[in-house]
Amino acid sequence: MIQNIIISIFVISIIILVHELGHYIFARIFKVKVFEFSIGFGFKLFQKQIKGTLYSIRVLPFGGYVRLAGVDKSPDSDKYLASESFNSLRYLKKVVILASGSFANILFGFLILFMMNYVIGIPDGVSNIVDQVYNNTPAQVSGIKEGDTIYSINKKEVTDGSVVIQKIRLSEGAKIDIALKRSSEMINITISPSLDIKAKTYYAGFKLKPIRIKKMTLTKSVKESFSELYSYFILILSAFWGLIIGKISFVQISGPLGIVSLTGEMVNYGLLYLFRFIVILNINLSIINMLPIPALDGGRIMILTVEKLIRKTLKEETVDRIHYFGGLVLMTLLVYITYMDIRKLIIK
Repeated sequence: MIQNIIISIFVISIIILVHELGHYIFARIFKVKVFEFSIGFGFKLFQKQIKGTLYSIRVLPFGGYVRLAGVDKSPDSDKYLASESFNSLRYLKKVVILASGSFANILFGFLILFMMNYVIGIPDGVSNIVDQVYNNTPAQVSGIKEGDTIYSINKKEVTDGSVVIQKIRLSEGAKIDIALKRSSEMINITISPSLDIKAKTYYAGFKLKPIRIKKMTLTKSVKESFSELYSYFILILSAFWGLIIGKISFVQISGPLGIVSLTGEMVNYGLLYLFRFIVILNINLSIINMLPIPALDGGRIMILTVEKLIRKTLKEETVDRIHYFGGLVLMTLLVYITYMDIRKLIIK
């Protein structure tokens, strides 16, 4: 449990680091003064001043920021040249800096997929040999062990692991008789698959060994990685649309606590599952941040675009109020989602 929490916090921190690094790099490219590069919120656990920029790690890992000259009111407002201000940039350069965090997350997601396809490789089917048994699952309760060979299901011989998985998923929770071969011994067990409410399917709680790991060529890896990235984008955008039209309830959304719980589950399932979940989190963050909601990067771009269209700079107090209201709405939503996360964890 503690190990999963630590891994979850590490994963979330890396994703946030990548996002903020995107803002930071383009701010530097366009010669904007960066006062602080922070991972997390709250009081500082670590800080170091390097060439006028404070690099810090703070106690709450679920966020981060890059404090730029001219963006927010700051005690350092008199410590930079006018040419170093974010406000001195042209419209497109401002948009690039604001959008670069989301772009960095998308690029990071693509690189993970490419690494999986080209460097690690993907399983080319599954065998009928048990590779791993998860704790507190029907498989563990029934006595299935790592290394067991599934010989038959309901007295029908099986050699293809995909058939085993399908039989369990379609079982609707009915008892399944399984014959196992352990060393030279044949063992008969009965297992009752459990329902995975989120996936709406049944599972036993064991993983089968891949038949072999297949690596792709460089060209195919790039194409496949782009294709998978696109599929995840469509999946997440469909979920957002489902929220808008009421097909998906806010109860089904996961906040920070839910993400920690899900990351822990992915760790138990294996590295490939964890890597794909990290890709989904990166795309999720990139899309959310580009929504035209005040206080988010997309909201800031929206205000810049309005100013560009009306050819007038809004008063600083007006912009501050807009972002304050947006931040308040987001914080209220976050508190509600966190409350629902706690309820789900208690019920679970």
